[in-house]
Amino acid sequence: MATKPDPQDSAERTDVDPTLFVLPAQRLGVSGGTAPFFALQLRDPPPGKSADRYIGKDLSHATDEFDFYEKILRLRQAAEDDRESWVGPNRALLPLLEYAFEYAGVLTAQEATDESDGGANEEKTIDLLVMGNLRSGKQKLRMLDLKMGHLTAQGGWQGKTHIRAARQNVMDAATNSTTEGFRLEGFDGMPDAIKSRLETADVLKLMGEKPSPEMMKKVARKAMQVMKGDSILSHFTDVHLDGYDNIDISEIGTERYTPTELAEIVLHQTTKQLLGLAVACHGAPFPQKWIGSSIALGYDAGTLPRRSPSSEEALRASVLCHVFDWGRSELNTHETYDAMTEVEKEDRKKFWGYYCSGVDRLALCSARAYWNRFGNTGGWSTVTFQVKDYDSISADDFMGEATVAVSPTKTGQCLLKGGLLGKASMGTLSYSIEWHDAPDESRLKGWWRVHVGQGTGLPIKDHLTKSSDPYCLVYARSSGGKFKFHQTTKTIEKNLNPTWDESFDLPVARSESPLKQEFSVLGIDDFTDPKVLKQVLNDDVDKSSFSSWSSRLEKSARSLSED
Repeated sequence: MATKPDPQDSAERTDVDPTLFVLPAQRLGVSGGTAPFFALQLRDPPPGKSADRYIGKDLSHATDEFDFYEKILRLRQAAEDDRESWVGPNRALLPLLEYAFEYAGVLTAQEATDESDGGANEEKTIDLLVMGNLRSGKQKLRMLDLKMGHLTAQGGWQGKTHIRAARQNVMDAATNSTTEGFRLEGFDGMPDAIKSRLETADVLKLMGEKPSPEMMKKVARKAMQVMKGDSILSHFTDVHLDGYDNIDISEIGTERYTPTELAEIVLHQTTKQLLGLAVACHGAPFPQKWIGSSIALGYDAGTLPRRSPSSEEALRASVLCHVFDWGRSELNTHETYDAMTEVEKEDRKKFWGYYCSGVDRLALCSARAYWNRFGNTGGWSTVTFQVKDYDSISADDFMGEATVAVSPTKTGQCLLKGGLLGKASMGTLSYSIEWHDAPDESRLKGWWRVHVGQGTGLPIKDHLTKSSDPYCLVYARSSGGKFKFHQTTKTIEKNLNPTWDESFDLPVARSESPLKQEFSVLGIDDFTDPKVLKQVLNDDVDKSSFSSWSSRLEKSARSLSED
């Protein structure tokens, strides 16, 4: 596809043959930054690949990423061509760089523009970075954009002024970046449960006029930036409201995977990839400085694959885990790192430590999410319905809760309690619970389906509107509290008698082996010990347990490098 450059020449670019694509290129829009993207269509896609495999990014708005992608491409090509004299110690970087977006080079193409100048179609020449298209082959991409690192800016680094960096650091301190080392910056294809909440913006609507889309977007972004990892991954794999208009509903559970099985495979594969990324970060031979870069996690939330011997493998291959956004990052090789001063080396070690810590924590959040939701073999004991009033800029108000046993219940009505002593009546909630067996080939025995019906007589929490914006949190616990997980309903605006009519599945696993197997592959065999697993994956994460987790990942990286 591309002309190979000299790996020693940092200025040379890799050119892509324009005859491979249908041109002119069609503009799609702007990403989270300022760079426009363009749809690209291969004239003759390879077997098993889609015509929309690639997407173009305007090079004139991405010059700060160009050199980074070219270095990755040269390093990969040198390794493939066995040019050991150039690869040398840099070979140990390759496992880490496997998580970067696919990059093919630069395409010089014509851009189709609107009619102008007397009705003639004008075309202008544009240079595009040819990158892997994450939406290729997917009906509905659900993707997280997670900004990594305790600090996401440094004054004087890569053109960032000290004033702008200081402002960025203040924002870092007010987000999950400071708490867990990463924050949610974007959420494509988000489920209705979180979408309805972010679109509420109750405080803004109290001002009178309808908030502008720009203001709503800012409020939603602020809400996402403070979300903790456990909540992020819970929403990421929340499939209880996803619609599948493209398939026959009667096939679900027999010929096709159920939504719960889809979530299990996606979360397991996500955890597997994040563990691999964390180990690759610890195994990097030279510390990197990837300030402001992000991790993309994604999958197709728009369909349920058919059951077949190869379907799970194909589904896993479609789950995304990539590092991207290299605008203020540098790729350190053996040559560049050796040429640095000791002060510069210490600076790289500090920021690489921030990055690795964030990846470690994200991998831990994913492992905890999988273990608590899909590692329970003994069943669920209780489910708590906790109703809250959503507030966009302050803590949500408690409205009442009720706990019931997980057992077959055709039509239940529970009294929501609250108040200072937790005994005051706060309304009622209708619900039902029934058991569903999973197919024999599933890793799940089955699941308890909990249906949340209608809340009635809920208390007023927004006194200016004399109403509330309620949602119901469904919180499940196993016997003894070893396993626990939660999901939420949609938020319904200004309603004291909301009808949710939503169902949630509480999975029961056949065995605990799927996650233990991933730890064993990485050489972390002590994580197969139930006591160690409980300490790390069930108990609240403190500095000691997180340090233990990170040290095990680092040990795994050393062990794999020695092999």
